Amino acid sequence: MMVSSSRGQGPEEILRCTTFTQRAYWLGKRLSVRNAPDLFFVSSWTEPDEQPITLSTRLVPVYRSEPTGPTGLYLIEWARPAWSTRIGQFTGYAASTVPGGGPVNWWQHPCVEKEVYRAANGAEVHLFKAHLVSLIYIYPKTAQEVARCLREPVGAVGAHVYFERTVIEFSLQHNVSPAGPPSEPRPKPILPGDPPDPVPTPTTYPTLVRHSENPNNNENTARFIAGALQPYDGK
Repeated sequence: MMVSSSRGQGPEEILRCTTFTQRAYWLGKRLSVRNAPDLFFVSSWTEPDEQPITLSTRLVPVYRSEPTGPTGLYLIEWARPAWSTRIGQFTGYAASTVPGGGPVNWWQHPCVEKEVYRAANGAEVHLFKAHLVSLIYIYPKTAQEVARCLREPVGAVGAHVYFERTVIEFSLQHNVSPAGPPSEPRPKPILPGDPPDPVPTPTTYPTLVRHSENPNNNENTARFIAGALQPYDGK
C-alpha cells in the first residue's frame, strides 16, 4: 500500500500502511491527560509528501484538544537508521548563533537539560527541559546569560522516544512569536568551531509575545505522553 498523505482520507489510513520500515506508534483515539484537556487523534500524514515511501519517510500522527484548536501535538516518527543519520549531523549548539543562521538542534542548547530513562512501555526516553521561552525562536545569548539560564523557569519540553525500530520526537511549548523583526544590522552567525567575533555588533531582538498557552506544556505531561505511546494495532 502506498500513500502520500492522509489529507482527505481517514486519519488512521496511513497508520495501517505496511510499506513503512518502522512500526507506527500512537496514543489511541483519545488520551486522558491529568490537569489538562484530553488529546484526540485527528489526522496523520507523511513527510516528505511523496511516493514511494522510503526509509527516510516520516510518519506524523497529530493530536489536538479541540478539532480545530491552535495547539497540536505532532508525533514525528522516524525509522531508526534514518534518525541516526539525522542526529549524526549535529555536534553542538552555539549559544551565540543568530536565529535562522545556525543549527536547529535545540536539544543541544546549553539552556536545555537532558534526562534519559526507561519508560514502562519499554522505550528509552530522552527528555529535554528547556529553560527557554520557545524552541523555534531562540535568540543569541551572552556567556553571562548562558551561565544563569538554567536557573530560569522551564519554558518548553520535548522528548526523543526510542523503540526497537522507531524513534518518535515531539515537543510541547506555548504559541509565541516575535513582536517585530530584529534591529539591523544583525551580527554575523557564529557556528560551532568558528572564532568569536572580537567586536560583536550591538543588536536588540523583539520581545516574544505569547498568543496562547499549551496546557500540556510541562514535564509531567511530556513523561506521560512518552510512556503512553503504543504500537498501532488497527483497532
